[in-house]
Amino acid sequence: MALAIYSSLTQVQDQYSDILLRRAGRKDNDLSTGIHALRGVCIRSFPELLLEIKTPAMSPPTATPGRGEIGTGIADVTVSTVERWELENGRRYDSGAKTRIEESSEPERVILEHFTFDIISTLLSTLTTISRFLKRPALTAIFMLNNVSYLRDRVLLAPRSNIDDLLSSPTQEALNSNFRSSKAAYFDTNFTALLGCLTDDIKDKKAGIKDKFGRFFEALEEIAERHRYARVLADDPEGKEKLQDEVVRLVIPALQRFTQKHRDKEFSKNHQNIKLTPEEVERQLRGLYA
Repeated sequence: MALAIYSSLTQVQDQYSDILLRRAGRKDNDLSTGIHALRGVCIRSFPELLLEIKTPAMSPPTATPGRGEIGTGIADVTVSTVERWELENGRRYDSGAKTRIEESSEPERVILEHFTFDIISTLLSTLTTISRFLKRPALTAIFMLNNVSYLRDRVLLAPRSNIDDLLSSPTQEALNSNFRSSKAAYFDTNFTALLGCLTDDIKDKKAGIKDKFGRFFEALEEIAERHRYARVLADDPEGKEKLQDEVVRLVIPALQRFTQKHRDKEFSKNHQNIKLTPEEVERQLRGLYA
């Protein structure tokens, strides 16, 4: 709010000086004094906001009742930061002042872009710290994917105000690279063990085909159970659809190759030994995001 008022007042400063000072012969420039005071408020608010974003990382979050884990959904600090940002930028936009970044002066644009980068990087750092309080890597990855995806969507892909005008190239890259890394971590921690059951690793040559299929379906059930309480991209239908397509492309071809390779084995001829067909596995994988 202070920044919006400061931006509006600086744009009428010349007109004020011409009418109320030069023409009226006044000496006291009350507007200049007020602008100077507002500038001080704005400068102080920047580090105060960053400290507010850092605070949740300074103590362990509250565990989810009955789980012994913190929640894997959108963290309060993520929501509050984004909503506060949208509110402030919405006020600036709705005020009718020339506040879009392309109309700002070069010094103002640089300051706002740097501050925006600081907000994004500080929030990402806080989320990383909070995620470490989770006890299992798979849940850590889900937490990071949920939060980074939400942040990236609300400020970069589908902003609800003119907030995207403040995103410099380094800020956009920070959002995109963290999204890529969080998604890669999600796949790694949640599906690597599942895919490992479908390999003919020489170190695991003693394990029979029946045992490998058994471990595959056990791992699949563990994934399903985890996703029943650790929802992924719960409020992002488009994101969920893309993610489930990627999961299917990752798992199903490997399962089909493994099944095809061992189709003539005695174990595979007995369909009771294979709990689910590849088609049924695909439906179960897609059901993780229902």
